[in-house]
Amino acid sequence: MCNYSDCNAMYANNNTAQCATDAFCQLLRYQDMCYVANCTDSCADSCVSDSQTNCSVGCCNTTGCLNGTFASMNMTTTMVTVATPPMTQSTRAPTTTAKTTPKNGKQCHRDQCTGEKCYTGFETFQTCSPSEPHCQLQKMSDKLEWKAGCAKNCSAETFCKASTKPPCLLECCNATSESCLWLNGTLNVPSSATRGPRLTAELMAFLLCLLALALLL
Repeated sequence: MCNYSDCNAMYANNNTAQCATDAFCQLLRYQDMCYVANCTDSCADSCVSDSQTNCSVGCCNTTGCLNGTFASMNMTTTMVTVATPPMTQSTRAPTTTAKTTPKNGKQCHRDQCTGEKCYTGFETFQTCSPSEPHCQLQKMSDKLEWKAGCAKNCSAETFCKASTKPPCLLECCNATSESCLWLNGTLNVPSSATRGPRLTAELMAFLLCLLALALLL
């Protein structure tokens, strides 16, 4: 008979008992933490809960077949002992130093794929931080790599047009409680973003005309 935590060491140091040819090797849970290993003509009912007694923890009919059962009992005891925290740890200050990024209640689609219009299947969302007021859909390369997500300021980026080489943006919009991305292949940018920081050729021509008229007057 042995205690749960001592069974592996106890039976490892004892001489092996030879059972009859048609007998079984059995480890019986006799009481709550008491176990008995012996030979038996038939196996007892298997233990189905930790509180059950007079039941079989292991029963087999080959030499050394209970070694694994003993070893697992020893491993379980060791793991429980290591995992138990010292009582003094309960006095530690609460984890108030953990830092989390504040959210602004707005979200965008967030995903990445490769293929023509593969982004139409994006269904994953992310909640944006206060420093990310925009949602964007970006064409990453000529290999039709696309990426969607929150953005700090996509209105100043290059937008995808017929002659534009990637990386460029197909969509740039103000994030809301629901993603503002259309994901349908249509250019979706705010009016201020389409103008961008540079003057268009048409506007430059118009200004030159005004200058010429002013010089003639």
